[in-house]
Amino acid sequence: MKKRISSILSLALVLMMLTALFPQRAEAAGISFSGAGSLREGERVTVTFSLSGSNILAVEANLDYDSSHLTLEDVSQEIGGGWVMDSNGSKIVLRDTTLNNPINSGTSLFSATFRVDSGTPAGTSVWASVSSVVVSDGDSDISLGSASWGADILAPLSGNNYLSYITCSNGTLEPAFSPDIREYSMTVPYEVDSLGLDWGRDSGSSWVDVSGNSLSVGANTVSLTVTAENGNTRTYYIYVTREQDPDYVPGTDATLSGLTVSTGALSPAFDPAKLDYVVYVPYETESISIDGTANDAKAKGVVQAASDKLQPGDNLLKVVCTAEDGTTTKTYQIHVVRMPAYAGVLPTITGIDLAVPAGPALDKSKAADTMEIPLALTLPLIGEVPTWAVAVVVLVLVLLLLFLLAWFWGRHSGKKKILE
Repeated sequence: MKKRISSILSLALVLMMLTALFPQRAEAAGISFSGAGSLREGERVTVTFSLSGSNILAVEANLDYDSSHLTLEDVSQEIGGGWVMDSNGSKIVLRDTTLNNPINSGTSLFSATFRVDSGTPAGTSVWASVSSVVVSDGDSDISLGSASWGADILAPLSGNNYLSYITCSNGTLEPAFSPDIREYSMTVPYEVDSLGLDWGRDSGSSWVDVSGNSLSVGANTVSLTVTAENGNTRTYYIYVTREQDPDYVPGTDATLSGLTVSTGALSPAFDPAKLDYVVYVPYETESISIDGTANDAKAKGVVQAASDKLQPGDNLLKVVCTAEDGTTTKTYQIHVVRMPAYAGVLPTITGIDLAVPAGPALDKSKAADTMEIPLALTLPLIGEVPTWAVAVVVLVLVLLLLFLLAWFWGRHSGKKKILE
């Protein structure tokens, strides 16, 4: 028994050695050249050549096609792993440069991309083929014949994206519908919250998308977009005005929810109830814009304020908000104070009295309870001096004068007592 097992193992070893000494021959099971079976004028198609077999290290073939209706645009290698391809458009050679990655199963080797020539009539059959296919294992060659591909040219896709009619059960289009007119208008009562639309397609291969047909009070845009079979679109627009509810009372809120300045900061901080503000900007700032936001989203609008020629000193700008009712307004006044130019000495700053209505010129007689106090005084031979420093000096001088008067008074009283 042991002798028999030993003989079998010896025979297997000999067979393995013989296999190593004598390489296996190439074997090919089949080839194919496949792609889309139907095309249209101007379309592109990629056709792939595949081969199944074993121990294949090289492939050679010829590429032929219907050049009267097809244009060859590209030939691309599909197989990797050390394989390379050489092609001049008609002759194609692929080989395994490593000699270690033979084809042993079904594999895509290369693909060819064709474009259907303009003017190719519908019903035409086009073709391409890979012929004179030869495979090799490095020692022997095997001829595999040819593989072909064919496709039928279909009629071009329709580009008709017209409607034949549009009707509305709860309104009338202005002007009357015409396939070439794409914009219409209509007015509907408050009770109508969507249009009862009906339409006809000029081509049965097109389709229609409707949007915007949920009407709100006021202006609305309803659109019907027609998409042709080839993807081209045409849109018809209906501008619809839905009337206001007859029982509706428009709002009277003309306040702002915010004020935004392009430079500087509002003082005091914004409060919808406060109508007067001040913004200090340096001398170098020559322009400013102020944007207001209406507190009521239904407000008629906000007139913004801006200036690109700020003058040194006080510049009065106004932001006006008009309420939904169209008559109620609020005016927010912003004093933009452009500071004097700095010349080495701090400039004089005067206050802005926000309690007194601003106008072209402030009437001092009507504002007797306000007083502008300079922050600095200009003294001869000295120049500009802070007001508090002048006050301290004056106080010291007054105290010194009182002291001298008291001293002289006391001395005079003493002499008088001595004489008595």
